[in-house]
Amino acid sequence: MVFRGFARTAMGLLAGGCFFCSVAMAVPAGSNPSLDATAIRVDAGGVHYTIDRQTLAVDILTSAGEKIVLSVPAFTGVEAKNFVTTEGGVQWTLGAGGSGTSSSLKSGQLQIRVNPVGDELEVAFSPQDAQSSVTWPVQPLNVSGGKTLLWPRGEGNAIPLDDAQWRDFLRAERWDTLESLSMPLWGLASAEGVLSCVVQTQFRNRIEFAETREGEGLTLSFTHEFRPSEERWLTFRFQFEPGRDASLIRPALNYRAWLKESGEFRTLEQKAVESPAIRLLAGAPHVYLWGGGSLTRFDLTRGAANKLAARLVQQVASAEASPGKHLHKYFTKDEWAATTELAGSTYQLPYAQAAICAALSRGVESADFYDPAAWINAELTTATRGLLSESLQGSALVQRNCRLLQEAFPDILPPVEKWGGSFSAAMLDAFSSAGLNRLRLGLDGSDGLVQAGKADFVRDAVARGYLLGPYDSYHSIHDPATSGTDASWPTAQFDAALYETGGIMNADGTMRKGFKQRGYLLSPLAARPYVERRVRANFDAAPYNYYFFDCDGFGQVYDDYSTAHRATCMADAAARVDRMAWVARTFGVAVGTEGGSAYAVPSVALFEGVFAENFGWGDTDMSEKASPYYVGRYYPPEAPDVFFKPVPAKEKYVRENYDPRYRVPLWEAAFHDAAVSGHHWSAASMKFENVETTVTLTELLYQVPPMYHLNPEVFAKQKAKIMKHVKAWAPAHEVSAFLPLTEFVVLSEDKRVQRTRFGDRLEVTVNYSAEDFAEAEGDELVPAGGAVMVLDGERLVVR
Repeated sequence: MVFRGFARTAMGLLAGGCFFCSVAMAVPAGSNPSLDATAIRVDAGGVHYTIDRQTLAVDILTSAGEKIVLSVPAFTGVEAKNFVTTEGGVQWTLGAGGSGTSSSLKSGQLQIRVNPVGDELEVAFSPQDAQSSVTWPVQPLNVSGGKTLLWPRGEGNAIPLDDAQWRDFLRAERWDTLESLSMPLWGLASAEGVLSCVVQTQFRNRIEFAETREGEGLTLSFTHEFRPSEERWLTFRFQFEPGRDASLIRPALNYRAWLKESGEFRTLEQKAVESPAIRLLAGAPHVYLWGGGSLTRFDLTRGAANKLAARLVQQVASAEASPGKHLHKYFTKDEWAATTELAGSTYQLPYAQAAICAALSRGVESADFYDPAAWINAELTTATRGLLSESLQGSALVQRNCRLLQEAFPDILPPVEKWGGSFSAAMLDAFSSAGLNRLRLGLDGSDGLVQAGKADFVRDAVARGYLLGPYDSYHSIHDPATSGTDASWPTAQFDAALYETGGIMNADGTMRKGFKQRGYLLSPLAARPYVERRVRANFDAAPYNYYFFDCDGFGQVYDDYSTAHRATCMADAAARVDRMAWVARTFGVAVGTEGGSAYAVPSVALFEGVFAENFGWGDTDMSEKASPYYVGRYYPPEAPDVFFKPVPAKEKYVRENYDPRYRVPLWEAAFHDAAVSGHHWSAASMKFENVETTVTLTELLYQVPPMYHLNPEVFAKQKAKIMKHVKAWAPAHEVSAFLPLTEFVVLSEDKRVQRTRFGDRLEVTVNYSAEDFAEAEGDELVPAGGAVMVLDGERLVVR
């Protein structure tokens, strides 16, 4: 990957091994670098760069006469030699100094190539030793002058360098350009302008921050590890855009341009040619459905569950054969206790309703559900009787059993067509009647929809223009002996052969542990045949038009030393991307994944977790019940607190993830028309109550879909709030999804009024403050806590 903006790909200090590094610098068209005994001078777009030939210290002199340090000396005890002037650039070699000299290059050599590319300076390195590292640039970040670090963490942070808390945050983290940062770039904004730094590759980079010896700020050090058989040149591009009005998204715009130049950029329009369902992402809020099944408490009218419980208890107590007596075997001890309680109560008792429906659903999904003796007195329809002689499996079997259950209690249970809770036509009708014309519907990670025999629900949703698909994961593999226990989950279960041979191996021969330290991380190379079998089975079960892969876009890629499937981290990433591309290409569906790392963007349509990350891992305040920040239990199944219960976010996480003063839409600037970004499902739009308004406004500003966790009951309660937002957001996103983010401007000194532009069709101005805002005297106001959207000349005020 190449980045053209905030130079985050600086490389330098060569550590260990025999190194040959070549650096290339770019000079503007029509000019040549000038060389003297100590330095190389390059002019790029009216900005003058002075590069020390031996230490690779770089100073920038702007057109206004301001001096900016791009890198302090990164090499010592070296000799610069073998200078060659190429067309528009210079190439030379750094080698160890004379005898008795201590060299940071050790005994190696480093080729350096410098040449101007338009108004950017390109610097490239190549080591003689294929397994070595280079640290450069070593960039001082002075706290004076109101400087801001533009940092591609998720969507992007704008980090004030005079803020001690933010400096501590930068120093405390281990930064790489795969997992912790979404793109290989960074930038530095000041009163003088914006310095953009972009690196060509995402792989094997790390960035470290340290306090300067003078205590006046931080030093950013960029290190790249070289490996045999991988790219031998490390390339950076730097650009300085002068002036107070320089774009804060310039690094991302430069990265986008470099990707286009390299042929690594694909728009949603281009992806939709082979996967037409992608077009349905435009204007589609993201919804996770809960409380779906064969029969759910949402399917029963008030009092019906009590009546059903009473009938079951009565039949079980009777000596005669009956449906109820037969069904008793599907109840756990706790479920039957809840049923007995419900039978003697006039209250609804939702937990008891859920218990009885869970047991009955387990029954209808079983092959031994029908017992002729139990149904001997039931008045079955001719259609149902006709199904008794057929050999049925899967969805057809479940549907027959549902008919048997309904016809056993026809005065209590509604028609089978109305069953399913969130997996019902009634749920889809509720969405449609509310005005939700497009939705991306996600499932909870289980295969409950197929088990419940709800393939028709999928067909219905797709026919209405909704995207619907399963969650799937090939991140971890567990011991088959743990299948069906709390120590495992369905997507981590394969067979014994893959468990024994498919794990990713460390260099020391140990296996990489899986998620939550369970099992192993699964090699994407070894997994591929299993991926294709499972995916095909999922599409055979239901006609999905969407598919979600957990983790594959998150940046968690690895060197694998197993002799059965040896791979570099680059090959690992390529295999993960290829399986997602295979699904999109083979089935013509929209494919989504977790994360938003740039390597996956050319092949994936949707990324969950870019806009709002999953944060707080290991924070006991979020996991202990007594804390006000406790996110909640994974219970009840139809509305787990962890997703449904609103709680406040800690101030630390508000600053890092939501406060608009510290956000900048770098990811959208690079990729808005290439992929749709979204929330992580643990941080949906209404999860954190103290930032809900901020989230809603930023969804408008960045044109990012809202995400909701819903079941029939919750949607009925939240419909008015949801629809108020969606009616403003959706028409704009139907247009903006296919447009680039071209401009981001901070309009107020307190940074609480911001504006974005998408192509030449949409402008969004958001006011996060508590006071109305006018850009100039006489202008129309942007309301406090509101927005103004102008789509194709039509103005909409959102309050």
